[in-house]
Amino acid sequence: MEINQFDRMTATVAQSRSRRDVLRVLGVAAFSAGGLSLIGSAEGEAKRRRKSKKKKQNQDQPQQPQQPQQPPQPEQPALVPDVAITSITIGTTAEAAHDDIVVQFINNGTQTATGFRIGMTATRSDGTIRNEVYSLPQTLAPGIIGVVTFRLGCSWVNNGTVTARTDPSPIPGESNSNAVDNLRSVTFGDAVCS
Repeated sequence: MEINQFDRMTATVAQSRSRRDVLRVLGVAAFSAGGLSLIGSAEGEAKRRRKSKKKKQNQDQPQQPQQPQQPPQPEQPALVPDVAITSITIGTTAEAAHDDIVVQFINNGTQTATGFRIGMTATRSDGTIRNEVYSLPQTLAPGIIGVVTFRLGCSWVNNGTVTARTDPSPIPGESNSNAVDNLRSVTFGDAVCS
């Protein structure tokens, strides 16, 4: 009990702002039996002043009307391109011993695919590999089908394999898991090109 009273007394002294207030608090505590109760009553009075000041501030502020809570917005799907090579076919030409290789591709993603090109290579039936050739840079909006044509001699096509791919793979912005359909190979039979 005496320790609590001493703590209250030191707290009151610490809160005093002038030498006179400190001496008054110490004098009252030292010379009167009711000095400790005087310190306690001063503490209570300060609490009441703070409380009434806070209450007055709250009354001065106008009440904000409660706004209805907005339902949470659904998450938007991530905007990513997803280019897939869909087919490799032969298109005939008027030129003898050559045909066109038609590569079709689509953007299955939700964002326009840019900064990629289509690469094509061929392997003859004897295992000879033709160097890869590339299309011009491509831009493809979501859901749109693109077509690129390459000229290739019949000796590469008949009993050969044609491979088309995106370059780079994956294309910029495309995830690695979506890059599996960026490559397609087709093996043709004999006499498909004349």
